[in-house]
Formats: sequence, structure tokens, C-alpha cells
Amino acid sequence: MQRHTRRMGTEEYQKKMQYMSLNDDLPQVIQRCSMSSGVAIRHAVPSDATDLFALHAAFTLEMNSHWERASRLSQSSVEDLESLLTSEPGTVLVLSKSLDRQEELLGFVYSYAESVSGKSMRYIAEVYVSPDVRGFGLSELLMAAGLAEPGPDAAYLMVADRNTSAVNLYKKLGFEVSNKPSKDAIHNLVLELQSISSQTFEIEKILLRRLDQTRRTRRRAPEIPRSEISASAIQASVALKIEEKSMFSPRRTRSNTRKFGSDLSNIR
Repeated sequence: MQRHTRRMGTEEYQKKMQYMSLNDDLPQVIQRCSMSSGVAIRHAVPSDATDLFALHAAFTLEMNSHWERASRLSQSSVEDLESLLTSEPGTVLVLSKSLDRQEELLGFVYSYAESVSGKSMRYIAEVYVSPDVRGFGLSELLMAAGLAEPGPDAAYLMVADRNTSAVNLYKKLGFEVSNKPSKDAIHNLVLELQSISSQTFEIEKILLRRLDQTRRTRRRAPEIPRSEISASAIQASVALKIEEKSMFSPRRTRSNTRKFGSDLSNIR
């Protein structure tokens, strides 16, 4: 009986996802998933140069611990990066969150259109999400946002074949191994997505499924036996639930915890 219930729940959820995807285009799905995750995705502007350069320094440090990488964005100073964002608007998308009315950058995707063997394609040059917010589907969300940008209907990227986590992510989004030679000896694997529009529905399902998984994980909280309920136990449980409601707002969580703590101080 329990197996039947779970199976029906999965089928209903899949139908719901299909309905949501068919009634929204990819940018709308990205926006809804972003809002539900407490983040925003927007085009970088010249005033982002300092924060983006600091974020990219973390990216470069992490990449250099595995392999060296050079690109136009990697070699930029803050001034050069500001110039790039001015002269080539729309080439960088940033993932951010707002905390205490201040915006913090969590990731970015750097891409631009170019001609490959006479075919216009979007080149995904760099993608990065801060380690402390990984595991919530933000990499998929950021990649989808890059693919949803106006322009060519095909995309390609280069990645090291031993970077299996990245390769699996790209393949999940519809990229396939190409027989084209790589321009980068270290990032020796070329992956192509021949038609972004034909893969849109699958990308939408991936985003919605990952969002649902994140919500389910965040809703799990340990049960407290009623015989062991005390002021400290209740306060800890309330703090955990508050944290679950706000994925990426630790400061706000602490503030709310203190407020609830004062309300429960008379319980013994």
C-alpha cells in the first residue's frame, strides 16, 4: 500500500512538472526557481567589477589547484574587467543573493557568440558557483540562464575529461561529446549542444526536479519526543525550521532565532 502511494505521488509530481514546463518558457522557469531558492540571476554591470574580480580570483585559485587555465576573463584586472563589462554587455551573468540589503555574488557564467566552422554558436567560456552554496542546483540554474540568453541556438564548451562532475552536469543539460579538436590542451574535451530550443523542455524538468529535491531536503527535521520537550529543545527546533525556510540568509536566521528565543524564555 505504501509503495502504491509513493508511486502515485511521483506520477502526480511528474505531471505537475510537465504542466508547469509547458505553460512557462525557460526564462520564466529560471526566474521562478531563482526566487524559490532565494537568489537572483542578472547581467553583470561595470559596477560589479570589483566583487566579480574577487569571486573570479576564488574560481582561479580552485581551478589552479587542479589544472592551469587561461582565458580573457582570467587575465583581467579590475579595470580590464570593468572595461569588458562596458564594451561587451551581456557576456557575463551573475548569481547573487541579498543579505541585510546588501548583494553578495555567488557565481557567474561567462559566454559569448562566435562563429565555429561557419556556424554561429554560443561559447560557454567559464561557469562558477561558490563552494558554500553548491548542492542546491544553482550550477544547473546558472548554466540554463546562460543557454537561455538571446542569440545562437547552438552552444559549445571545453572541459577537462577528468573533471567528471562538470562533464556529467553538461551532459545532463543535453551537451554531447564532439569530434572537434579542442583549442585548449588541458581542457581537451569539446561538448556541443546542437539545438538549445529542442532541449528547453528537458532543461526545465531538470530545474524543477532539482528545486523539489532541495525543498524536500530542507524540510527534513529531527522529531523531538514529547517527553523530552524543554525550552532548549523547542528553541533548537524553531531555529532549525527558520533556517530551512531561508536557504541562504544565515544572518537573518540568527536574528529570528533570538526573537523566538525571547518568546520561549519562560518555558521550562
